Amino acid sequence: MAQKSIASCDCPRHADCVNSTHCTCKHGYTSMHGEEFFTFPLATCKDTDECKPPISIYCGANAACQNTDGGFYCHCNPGYKLLSGAPQFQNSSENTCQKATSSATTKAMNDMSTSPALEPSQLQRVVETFESLLANKTLLGTGEKEKVASWATGVLQTLETDALDTALKSPEQKIQKIHNSTVAIETRVVTDNCSEEQIFSLNTHMNSVDIHCNDVVQGNIQGPTAIALISYSSLGNIINATFFEESNEKDRVYLNSEVVSAAIGPQRNKSLSKSVILSFQHVK
Repeated sequence: MAQKSIASCDCPRHADCVNSTHCTCKHGYTSMHGEEFFTFPLATCKDTDECKPPISIYCGANAACQNTDGGFYCHCNPGYKLLSGAPQFQNSSENTCQKATSSATTKAMNDMSTSPALEPSQLQRVVETFESLLANKTLLGTGEKEKVASWATGVLQTLETDALDTALKSPEQKIQKIHNSTVAIETRVVTDNCSEEQIFSLNTHMNSVDIHCNDVVQGNIQGPTAIALISYSSLGNIINATFFEESNEKDRVYLNSEVVSAAIGPQRNKSLSKSVILSFQHVK
């Protein structure tokens, strides 16, 4: 018997309607079969555990990730506290966990087993490097389009290179993923021959790329090859402010998707034999 499609905008809990024809799970949730868009009326959206692989949010030294329904937060390990005194924070860039020195805290440390700090993965270190570049407000404050464009290009190229290098250094990890409030990265390593019509699909922040395996393998190159897809949550705001602020209010222009880039390595600047499909999620 054929499956009945979902009626217009009759989506399950934790899902939104798309174009009055399909449903998609909200951020922090995944459909029961893993599809980005679905029409099956009995489909459900389950919580995504951002604290476990393949995402494994890194909260920084002396801290741990805590999953919640539809989200997550970071907190300092027992015996440590944020300089602000707040009970939680969002990502490693906000981590100021310091060893507590009060007598009450010292007693608590003696009574509790301190959780070991999570060792950052190489991909997590790549993200931290990007965040440090983003935190440099000196150049962005000038508002000069040419300088900001050059800076943004350099950031994209640096992150692409670092993501590919990280993937190729650990070819046994076929797929690596990480995301936080500023950037999302997915990498895939290919170590075997491709089937004739094999397509790889990578997804970050509801953006995706579909590419033929042969274009990732790059002919007869020796050793593993990799592809990286990167979505930048924060670069769009910088570009909007710098490039579009002079537009007339009548003809208001804005960037309606995240900035997204994809790269193949170790060889770069190679022509592709088949079409590559990039899909972008609208911001508004």
